[in-house]
Amino acid sequence: MFGFSGNIKRLRDIVLVFVRYGFYPLIKRIHLHRVVSVIRLLRFSRKAREREELALPQRLRLVFEELGPTFIKLGQLLSARPDVLPEEYIEELKKLLDEVPPVSFEEISRQVESEFNSSIEEVFLKFDKTPVAAASIAQVHFAVLYDGSEVAVKVQRPGIKDVIEKDISILYHIARLLEKYVPESRLFNPKGIINEFSRTVSREMDFLHEASNIETMSKDLEGKKDIVIPCVIREYTTKRVLTMERLKGIRIDDTDGLKENNINSCEVAKKLASAYLQQILINGFFHADPHPGNIFVLPDARIGLCDFGIMGRLDDKLKESLANMLIAIVNTDYDAIVKLHIELGLVGEDVDITELREDIRDLMAPYYGLSLREINPVEVFADIVKVGLKNKVRLPRAFLLLDKTMLILDSLLRNLDPDFLILDIARPFAIKIIKKKKSPEHLLSDFSEKAYEIQGYIKDYPAQFHRLLKKMLEDKFTVDFMHKGLDNFIGEIDRSSNRLTFGIIVAALIVGSSFIMLSGQGDRLFGFSTLGVIGFFVSSVLGLCLAFVILRSGKF
Repeated sequence: MFGFSGNIKRLRDIVLVFVRYGFYPLIKRIHLHRVVSVIRLLRFSRKAREREELALPQRLRLVFEELGPTFIKLGQLLSARPDVLPEEYIEELKKLLDEVPPVSFEEISRQVESEFNSSIEEVFLKFDKTPVAAASIAQVHFAVLYDGSEVAVKVQRPGIKDVIEKDISILYHIARLLEKYVPESRLFNPKGIINEFSRTVSREMDFLHEASNIETMSKDLEGKKDIVIPCVIREYTTKRVLTMERLKGIRIDDTDGLKENNINSCEVAKKLASAYLQQILINGFFHADPHPGNIFVLPDARIGLCDFGIMGRLDDKLKESLANMLIAIVNTDYDAIVKLHIELGLVGEDVDITELREDIRDLMAPYYGLSLREINPVEVFADIVKVGLKNKVRLPRAFLLLDKTMLILDSLLRNLDPDFLILDIARPFAIKIIKKKKSPEHLLSDFSEKAYEIQGYIKDYPAQFHRLLKKMLEDKFTVDFMHKGLDNFIGEIDRSSNRLTFGIIVAALIVGSSFIMLSGQGDRLFGFSTLGVIGFFVSSVLGLCLAFVILRSGKF
């Protein structure tokens, strides 16, 4: 998908930052040490000793912070992928903050003017020069339109698209090297992760896509009077500028501010939980970035959501599974949880179902006999995800994003109300989904869908069988075999055959030199044939080199 664009200077900078934080062994293993001079590598390697007391996860976070916007975004993506990184790395990468110094008003002004082909004074009656928020991709300014509407304007940083695209091409190059030289990394599909990252960032940089997300969310939550989604001002929105209604309120985590304005934080928690459960269990389209800076409480105690660049989607099957899992958690029914994994097709042939069942039994055992008030389903769901990953269960990407979203949301809810029970809000939603699944209308619709699929199979079968038979009769029928785990074996055979050939050449030199010395022909050196002495010297050097390589490999 991507081609390495040859941005060697940026690649060298990336390599040196990794080396400075003690990742030289990995850099050498994927052969990237060659792009930097030996002197600079040694100098940066010495600096790495100053950071040896830091844990590896912390060093990785510092690397991402130093390398800038693309790597901060990548770190945030990886923090939602417990199937790729161990828990200690996940927890450290969650600390990555997408906060950077703002660019100057002059640059922002030029960006706005290039998008609308008009001066900023012609587009906006008033435009605050100081941003209210600045992130790696964009910054937000308050403004006023000529009709008097107060708006928030999200403006993309000039040139950030080119910076991110260049970094992604380098990341894709590094991913290819990882898969080539670190076979164990293929289990985590590095190229697939960079592809996913590229798609995510591309969507986030397209503000028209975010505008569509806002309008979809507004329509989905139309009946929730307690939730406010800002209106998009389409006339003043482009790919790089997003203009929307300004929401004036208190940050959701400012409990003191809520008290000062006589707003009941417990009621706010109920409204927020209900809004998110509506998004997740009913609509299947949810706001996946619920950090405190994106959620505000308005003066009338309604809740306003902002920043819709990162969204999650769940299909009907996943929504039903979540509802059933919620009921299974309430009933501490580990067999039902295992069955749900199997029904979703998440359990592959390499998964030991007995071990999975035992791990879930051990997880659920402490909850037996507890009242519902003592069970936090968000924490249980997070533990179920961990158990699944431990047992090599292939969890959908949406589940992992949901897991991260719910953990952040749970923290916000407990900050608003330490005694908050999400089960009280969640149970009616889950029951509604299960009732809908068992309703005659749903059963009839499901039956019609399956019948239509079967009809398609029956209709296509004769033609497919005819094509297969024709290929067999024309000797064009082929069977492809895929090997697994033979890459290292083939490499070892190559190395062994190379050493054997090298050894034969050395032996031939020794034998040839011996014949020359016995013949006594030609010039003399120390009383022996000069050509024979040279032959013995060369064969000795080559033989020592071969012995050194074998001893160094540790496979004598």
